[in-house]
Amino acid sequence: MKQKILVTGASGFLGKELVNRLLQIDGVEVMAVCHLGQNCHVFPDYPRLVTKATNLENSKSLQPLFREWKPDIVFHLGALARLHAGQDNPEDAVVVNLLGSINLLQLAARYGVKKFLFTSSDLARKARSVVGITKLLMEYYLQLFSGKKPEVVVFRMPNLYDFPGSVMDIFAGQIAENKDLSITDERMARRFLTRREAADYLLFLKENGESRQVYSVKQEPLLIKDLAEKMITESGKNLKLNIIGARPGEMLYQASYSDSEAENMSYNNLARLRLSSPTQEEIGSLIQRLPVSEAIKVILQNKFNTFLPLNDFSKK
Repeated sequence: MKQKILVTGASGFLGKELVNRLLQIDGVEVMAVCHLGQNCHVFPDYPRLVTKATNLENSKSLQPLFREWKPDIVFHLGALARLHAGQDNPEDAVVVNLLGSINLLQLAARYGVKKFLFTSSDLARKARSVVGITKLLMEYYLQLFSGKKPEVVVFRMPNLYDFPGSVMDIFAGQIAENKDLSITDERMARRFLTRREAADYLLFLKENGESRQVYSVKQEPLLIKDLAEKMITESGKNLKLNIIGARPGEMLYQASYSDSEAENMSYNNLARLRLSSPTQEEIGSLIQRLPVSEAIKVILQNKFNTFLPLNDFSKK
């Protein structure tokens, strides 16, 4: 029996890898959903692949995909994911990362999707940035989701090596232009995966992830200073480091998870986070921290009131 899988953000850096990996599995058909502003033609013609360009926040354009194609599984990768993009466009981040994701989940529930896998971000941990807050709120929404189907699984993902606009990409461009490398702080550290590793984890969770659980990777962070110096050495150029200071919303250090924070799984440092159910106060506080209009905050409040009807977030 064929399995139909819908992937949002399919033309993105990780999305292309995941779609290509899924198509290597016998009996799998894939619908690759790309944003209207991106190129859905990155994929060659393939008998088990369908492509569609649409906006995640437009539920009317998404509904026919579910009604007519009837996916069994959804990988939701589509997001406004870069920290600075969220800081510069907070309302866009809320609309795409939260409202668009909720729309997608509701359609998945309505049309019988069996499993919904959501890619969150390390930015959700002790969230300070707009992107981090939207990702954490969506994690909370999925934890509170009351429907029996679909099963909802979250992968809180570290940074990806060589992601367009990533620190490695920026350093490579500066080296090519013979410029000193810009780092925000000598103590800045991040955790990284290759996109193949990230796809491996998502494929594992497709089969083994438990509903309403959040997973991440136990992995020590890499000092950005060390990465910059390594890239300079490999370039053979006489370049220096330029300390420019952290950007708004940027965390200094992304530590690994301790045993008290996460339970080890049997697969490649994957861990299930030990999370308590979010409280009304936590959710309300996060919503109020978002630098968006009161109208958008009310919409978000109403979305969570589905699960927590006694909330009055506006007074938090």
